[in-house]
Amino acid sequence: MKKTDPNSLKKTIKTNQKSKDSTKGLSHVKKRLRDIQRLKKKNEYSAVRLVDLEREEKGLNLLKEQLGNRNLERENAVKYHKVKFLDRKTILGLLKRVERSIEEKEGGSELDVERDELLVDLNYTTFFPNRYKYMSLYPATKKETGEDGQKKVERNTDNAEIVRIRELIRSAMKKKKLPDDSRNLGVEERNKIQKNTSIILFGDEGIHENEEEPKDIKDDEFFELD
Repeated sequence: MKKTDPNSLKKTIKTNQKSKDSTKGLSHVKKRLRDIQRLKKKNEYSAVRLVDLEREEKGLNLLKEQLGNRNLERENAVKYHKVKFLDRKTILGLLKRVERSIEEKEGGSELDVERDELLVDLNYTTFFPNRYKYMSLYPATKKETGEDGQKKVERNTDNAEIVRIRELIRSAMKKKKLPDDSRNLGVEERNKIQKNTSIILFGDEGIHENEEEPKDIKDDEFFELD
C-alpha cells in the first residue's frame, strides 16, 4: 500500500481549512450586510448612527469583494491546474528542442526569436492570475502529428485576448517586472512576483472572458516533446 506523505497531508488539511475559513468569513460578512440594510430601513437612528452604519457597510462591501476573489482564485487554481500544466509541459519541451538547435547551429536569429517567444509563453502560464478563466496557449486543437511523424504544435494566436495578454507580459518583461526566464524560480519568489504583478498587468482592464471553457485534456504522450 502506498504510504501517505505526512507533509503533503498537512498541506492539504491547511489549504482546506483556509478555504473553509474564507467561506465562513464571507457568509458572516454577507449576513452583517443584510442586517445593516434592515437597520437602515427602520429609520430609527440618528444621523451620526446612520453615518457609522454606512461607513461599516462600505468597509464590509470591500471585504466581501476581497473574500470573494480569494475563493474564486482557489477554485480557478484547481479548475485550470491541468490545462496550465499541459501548456507548461508543451512550452518546456519546445524550449528544450529550440535550445538544442541553437547549440547545434551556434545560434540563429529565427531560433533566438522563437526561444524568446517561448519564454513569454512560460511567463503567461506562470503568472496568469487565478481570478480569471485561464485560456490555453496550446490547446489540443493546435496539436497534430505530421506526415513525417513529427509532433507539431501551434501557438493559439487566433484568440485576440491571448495575443493582448502576451503583449502585456512581453512589456512587463522588458521593464523587468517579470523575469526573463522563469524556469528556475522558487515557489516563494514566483508567488511574490505573481502577487505584485497581477494587479499591475490586469487590474484596470482585466481579462475579457469570452472564450469557451477549456475541455478536459487527457495526459497524452503527445505532450512528451523530444
